[in-house]
Order: sequence, then structure tokens, then C-alpha cells
Amino acid sequence: MIPNFELKTIRVNTETLAYEIAGDGALILCLPGVGDLRQEYDRLAPQLVKAGFRVMVADLRGHGDTSVGWQSFDVVALASDIERLLDAEKAEKAFLIGCSISGASTAYFAAQHPERVAGVVGICPIRRVPFTGLKAIFMPWILSGMFAKPWGVEVWGIYYRSLYPSFPPDDLDTYIAALKAKLREPGRFAAFKSMLLTGRDSAHLKTIRVPVLDFIGMADPDYEDPQSEVDWLTSTIPQAEVHLLEGLGHYPHREQPERILPRLLQFAHKTLRLHSSSLTGSS
Repeated sequence: MIPNFELKTIRVNTETLAYEIAGDGALILCLPGVGDLRQEYDRLAPQLVKAGFRVMVADLRGHGDTSVGWQSFDVVALASDIERLLDAEKAEKAFLIGCSISGASTAYFAAQHPERVAGVVGICPIRRVPFTGLKAIFMPWILSGMFAKPWGVEVWGIYYRSLYPSFPPDDLDTYIAALKAKLREPGRFAAFKSMLLTGRDSAHLKTIRVPVLDFIGMADPDYEDPQSEVDWLTSTIPQAEVHLLEGLGHYPHREQPERILPRLLQFAHKTLRLHSSSLTGSS
């Protein structure tokens, strides 16, 4: 758990969504990437609380302390869980922060439910298939082989380490050990693989009208060409403000959260002034 955060769960038929929450004020919902835990936000979430926000950090389907028996692990299904999380805290509207695949699910939710979204922050969001040409055709088979049993969890641990290319946090070894232990629990690695291989439909991105702020690590191996991704994002979502972070990888909020926090808070406070009547959730 993140220090001083309270663990809660939501029951959805026979399944359970797990999240932690702390703070008072406008609600910010933080969602991690595929193959990761809600503790991905352990360095950023406390700073958001300190800045005066009520902060939720949730585990994705099949990950962390959320259950594994869901029927679907695609972007649309993940977006439906956002609504459940907001409803659980009686929040009419919230800021959404999503890393990796959650950068896609938060964008989808914003397109479908703009009345419930004050703004979207993407941290290395994967809103389209990040490969082109033959690589895009063959990558699903390559990934299926890489993450097959019995070596899949170990391979993910090795690849996960590469996502911190410049400034790995001091606890990275311990964090990866905990991550691999979770993925070895029954059903979790199958859920991870299903989510990892799910496709992307970017057609809805052009309909997003809420403010969008994105951060992309220039050393993130998930992007073939980070500048090309920035160009695509700004042409697809014209109001999007996108920042390239030199030297940082897929998790800038764990490598150097101080590189993104000032602009993120400026964005949140500016948006808060526009939506102050509907952004406070109840505990």
C-alpha cells in the first residue's frame, strides 16, 4: 500500500476492483499500465495529495489486488471500470491520469463521458498500436512467444527494468520482485497477456473535447519514434499539450516525478477553476 492511503474495494457481480484513496479536494484518479500495480504511483500520488487533491490509485483488471475472472481486458472494458470507480466515491467529475494502456482507456472514457472528466493526463500513453509496417503485423506473435510459460514472468521482469533507462528508483529490485510475485498468482499472467495483446481503435480520439496533457519519455522503448508520436497526438487531439522528456522512459512519474509534477499541477489547478462545482468527491 501507499503510506497514508486507505485500501477499498468495489464489488462488480462476482469480481472485485481494488483501489486506495487519500486526501481532500478535487478528485484525481490514477490508473497504471499493463503488467503493473497501483503502487506505480507511489512517488506521485502523495505529492498530489499534498497539493490539495483527493487521489485514487486503482489496480487494473487481473492486476494487483483486483480480481482475475473478468470476461474482457480490452480498452472499452477498462474504461467501464473508470465509471465504477468514480461512482464508488460519488464523484460527478474527476481528473484522469493514465499510464500506457490506461492512457488509452482514460481517453476513451473522456470521449464517451465528457461530462464526468475535467481533464486527461497521459503518461507515455499507448493510444494506438506503437509499431508500423511488418513489425505491427508480426509483433502479436513475437509477444506471445516472449511471454509464454514458463519464462513469461521472468521475461516481463527483464523488459520492465528496461522501461527505467536513466534514473531507476532505489527500490526497483524490490518493486520488480513484488510485481513478479503478483503475476505468478493464479490467473494473473493470463490476464496480463490478454491486456497486453488487446488492440487499439483511435477513431474516438478526434471527438475528445476535454483538456489533455501528455508526457512522453524520449527513452521509452515502447515508442519507435517519440517525436512522431507527439506529432500524431497533437494532430489527432488538437487541444492536447504534449511534453517530450529527454532521458526518461515509460515511467517518468517513478524515475523523476519532479520533471512532470509542476506542469501537471498547473494543468489541474487551471482546470479546477473551470469545474470547481463538480469536482469534489465524498468519502
